[in-house]
Amino acid sequence: MCFSLYTNGYKLLSTKQPPGSLKCLHGIRFLSLTWVILGHTLVFSLNSVVNPLTLFAWMKTWSFQVLVNGTVSVDSFFVLSAVLTSYLLLVQLEKGKTISRKFFISVPVMYLHRYIRLTPAYGFMLLFYTCLMLYSYDGPLKPVNTAIGDAFCSSHWYANILYVNNVVKPLEQCAPWSWYLSDDFQYFLLTPFVVYMLYRLPVGGVILSVAMVIASIGSAIGASVKYDLGVAMFFGRTSFLDPVEITDDAQDYYYAPWTRYQSFGIGILFGYCLWRCNGKMPLSKVGNVCMWVISLGIMLAVLYGPYELIAGKRVGTVAETAIYNGFGRTGWSIALGYIILACCLESGGWVNELLSWPGFVPLSRMTYCAYLVHPVIMTIITSSQKNKVYWSKITLIYMFGGYLVCAYSVAFIFSLVFEVPFMLIDKKYLTGKLK
Repeated sequence: MCFSLYTNGYKLLSTKQPPGSLKCLHGIRFLSLTWVILGHTLVFSLNSVVNPLTLFAWMKTWSFQVLVNGTVSVDSFFVLSAVLTSYLLLVQLEKGKTISRKFFISVPVMYLHRYIRLTPAYGFMLLFYTCLMLYSYDGPLKPVNTAIGDAFCSSHWYANILYVNNVVKPLEQCAPWSWYLSDDFQYFLLTPFVVYMLYRLPVGGVILSVAMVIASIGSAIGASVKYDLGVAMFFGRTSFLDPVEITDDAQDYYYAPWTRYQSFGIGILFGYCLWRCNGKMPLSKVGNVCMWVISLGIMLAVLYGPYELIAGKRVGTVAETAIYNGFGRTGWSIALGYIILACCLESGGWVNELLSWPGFVPLSRMTYCAYLVHPVIMTIITSSQKNKVYWSKITLIYMFGGYLVCAYSVAFIFSLVFEVPFMLIDKKYLTGKLK
């Protein structure tokens, strides 16, 4: 039954949710990946268009700031993962009244469950990307004199499977978009201990969590100052059109788990707040409205605040760019954390109704596989083109729409074959039994 396409397909497309589910997370998860796919549509299309420099002109417009600063969509996933993990762990601790010895014995089982949950689909994607992708298309942009989709995969594939490709030769990653999985998995290794401290010693746990967030912010500021980074990813401070050394930026700022932990740490704290609230909003209606306004204001400031610097109207100081690179993701994570908290406590109004729409549930379940396969789909489509495309905003829109539909269509099949069956095997015969 674990490999039944009918049964698994029915479960995958079902909109039913168990009691106590954090319903708004489904909508946020789907919309965040949609944002990621929109950004990747630009990146993966650069080699297949006639006028790639048009992108730089677009990036200096007000409307495109959502894409230029859209890397915070990844931070949204860190917040979602942390909120859900910390909240569920605290609920389990409260239900079981777990003693220290039993809890620490269960930690390796949590790790095994997480590894089995992520790795089968991830591994099959890497296999196809490395060994089979080149045989699935043909065109003038197809690599020649090679039988491997990504040369780095032949030598560094083990780093991906061990979830250390973000620190082991991060500039030579196999499937470079997978750095996020390694960051998230490494954060998960720390989470049970941080959450247990929040449960047993709340004050100490909060102090530890805040200290880890502050350390992460400090490392991001340090990397920004050291490499004189600009406010937009991979671009220098003094000129938006002059890329900095991608080695420095990617390794020490963008991929590094120590600079990106701030979002995950904030998510843990909001998961703890959600558990402590016990289903009741602690703020008055006026206080809640004020927090919504502040949260939305922070998000708009993160997305549109650096517009003058990105548009080249003036050169930002080292302090300005460092503050943005250090605190921008923090502000975004705090704002999103409050939105999640308010929606889960039935204080989100129409926003909660939208994000909790049942139609997002199956899309949310397929988000992981859609994240895995969408860059492969983009690579195949762009490399299959017989002629280069002239970029316009209309072209971008239909390319994005096509990629989004293709990503979720393939993700549905991929999840049925490579994800759901192994989740059921794990639940019935492996970690489910160990628990």
